[in-house]
Amino acid sequence: MTYSPKAALHGPHDLRLAARFALGLVILLCLLIGPTPALAGPRPAQSAPPAPDLADGAAQLEPLLRLPFIRSVDTMKESRDFQRVNPFTDTEIAHSVATVASLNVDYVAVATNWEYPEYLRRWVQAVRAAGKKVWFRAHPDRWTRPGSAPMMTPPEYLDELRRFVRGYPDLFEDGDIFDPGQESEAGVYWEATWGRNWSWQPQFPNDATRAFNVFLRESQLLARALMAEIGRPGVITTVRSMNGWWAQHPNALEHETVAVIGAITLDSYPDANAVLPAEAVRLRLEEIEKIWRLWGRPILIGELGYPLVAVVSDETQREAVGMMLDAIMRLPYVLGVNYWVGAPNPSPRDYRSAIFEGRRGAWTLRPAAHALAASYASAPLLAARERPLPVPWRYGPDLARNGGFEDGDHWRLDAEMARTADAANAGERGLRIPGMGGWSNASQEILLERNTCYVVSALIRGPGGARLDVLDPNWQTLAVTELRAAVAWQRVTLPFQSRGQTRIVLALRDSGNDGPVDVDEVQLRRCPSAAEE
Repeated sequence: MTYSPKAALHGPHDLRLAARFALGLVILLCLLIGPTPALAGPRPAQSAPPAPDLADGAAQLEPLLRLPFIRSVDTMKESRDFQRVNPFTDTEIAHSVATVASLNVDYVAVATNWEYPEYLRRWVQAVRAAGKKVWFRAHPDRWTRPGSAPMMTPPEYLDELRRFVRGYPDLFEDGDIFDPGQESEAGVYWEATWGRNWSWQPQFPNDATRAFNVFLRESQLLARALMAEIGRPGVITTVRSMNGWWAQHPNALEHETVAVIGAITLDSYPDANAVLPAEAVRLRLEEIEKIWRLWGRPILIGELGYPLVAVVSDETQREAVGMMLDAIMRLPYVLGVNYWVGAPNPSPRDYRSAIFEGRRGAWTLRPAAHALAASYASAPLLAARERPLPVPWRYGPDLARNGGFEDGDHWRLDAEMARTADAANAGERGLRIPGMGGWSNASQEILLERNTCYVVSALIRGPGGARLDVLDPNWQTLAVTELRAAVAWQRVTLPFQSRGQTRIVLALRDSGNDGPVDVDEVQLRRCPSAAEE
């Protein structure tokens, strides 16, 4: 018998079955197709992508790694040396910038200090008009030359950084490089507070180097946050120039600091006294390669100039500059060079490395300028994937026991200290320091090796007052740092030198009365060995 849909529908019962079938078909189609916009109602808001981690220097390096080899020439002897007295005219500035721009550069380095924003603005405008990016290489003038004013302290420096960036956001464009403190080690604060040999006496890490590294990290993170605040997140803030001593002495320059900054930037002159081009090149390459082996991190040359001290002929300078740049550009872990300096000021010493001659507003090129332009014209166009990956740092094993406070073992807790789930970042427990100023302690003894660098680290949260102390067995202080954080968790570090100690006390102490501080994931490890050891 042939089946006919129409013939199959005879009575009410059959009609009800058909209606149910049709309804089921509609429901099935709706499930397959999905709700129409008119029936679906408002869609839930899409979650925003996570904000970038400003403390992750490796992530912040990405814009720098994507650039071709950075080619720059410095204007310090004009943009800084004449900021106070007899400043350059707009015509003279335009001439100086045009002369630099003719040398196949991408960047023009401008060094006007932050107290002279209008003079700085004129230099920035000239660089923009020449179609180049600005490499800001400055700091507050008072940081290094307070004159009759009180010396500037690190907190005052941070305040000045906020005032400068917020007050003059139009100075910056994405793609610029902003160094928030060129050669910060030259600040008079360090020597005035800790003495002439503060960086290495007593043996680093010491109180002075710890304070210096905290300042570097805080100012670098603040610069990043400020650039995001003014709508310029594309300004590169992974650059912090220091003299070459720091990069050659890990633990004076802490690994945690380099991790925040990102790149290692050198203002260094190992070839200062070399009179032969081959010798100058050898000394320069030896230093760069040593620093790569120590850190395994990208290197940027913040200042390269030849000769700094030696007296050589124009031809020797030309040969040395060309050979040096060509050799450096073959190193894939070197990201770029800023040549110091273009034009001289009247000082004979400043004239030695300068590649311009003549007078302001009428510079001409010395032979070395032509060598630099030729080398810059042949700069490699390395993609980020062609650069070597950062070498992982090898810390020693964790010597702190029960650093997550998961049980009651190993720590000696005074009554006011609380192991609680509310203080945990990971796991089930963390430590809550009450923040009542009662000097209660959570402590444990740890065995270690003599004359070795170690670093304590911990995650902290909360604005209250507390301390992390490293003490000898008699509870005499070896190293100390304050524990203060915001609402979010952040990691603090405390490097120290064990010297003659084989046993230390690690103590978390209730030193303030500003409210509780939570602590978790305490670690104590030997400082990293060389990246390529």
